Formats: sequence, structure tokens, C-alpha cells
Amino acid sequence: MTTTVNRETINDRFKLAFHRMVARQLKRDPALLESARAVVVGWASDGPRADYVSEWAELLARPAGEVRKAIVGRSEDLKRLRISSPFSVLGDRVMDDAARMKLWRIVKKPFVT
Repeated sequence: MTTTVNRETINDRFKLAFHRMVARQLKRDPALLESARAVVVGWASDGPRADYVSEWAELLARPAGEVRKAIVGRSEDLKRLRISSPFSVLGDRVMDDAARMKLWRIVKKPFVT
């Protein structure tokens, strides 16, 4: 039996899959972590911001291995943080448009039970 999937679930799936790709890239390209840190510093310098800015700053201050594990975590806090990820604003550095579209197609497929 096939079930339908709502938009929020699809978005959560995409963000998790995206961050799994980021975690793999961080292993190969440690400079990507520095770029994400720079994004968060930029957010913080814009003045008072939402809690996610300090939460990302704290998370990204950890060693790369811990960051890789954390960004793919299944907790509600990490699910919420992925909504405002500094990796998402790094553009093609993380994922080009073709890969992004392919990932969207994959995550839109309903669960088959």
C-alpha cells in the first residue's frame, strides 16, 4: 500500500538528505566547515538574530567529526536547526542545481508499505 506524504515531511526528508551529503563533503573538504562558520558569523554581525544563530555557532565550533554526526541527527532540535542551515546558503559549493533537483525527486516519492 502507498501512502501520501505531506509537504512538511518532504521538506524534512530533503533537509536530512542534503545534510547527509554535506557530512560526506565535510570529510573530503574541511574548508566547507570554515565557510559555514563564516556564514554564521555574518548572520551574527547583522544584529540581534533568532536563537538558531547562536545554536549553529555552538554546533560549528565543534571538531569536524562531531559536526558531521550532529547535522544528520534525528532529534527535533536538529530537525529545527536544519531549517536555517548555513550550509544551505553555500550554493553550488554543496550541491549543484541538477543534484538538488534529483534529490527533490527522490524525497518526494511516497513511502511504500
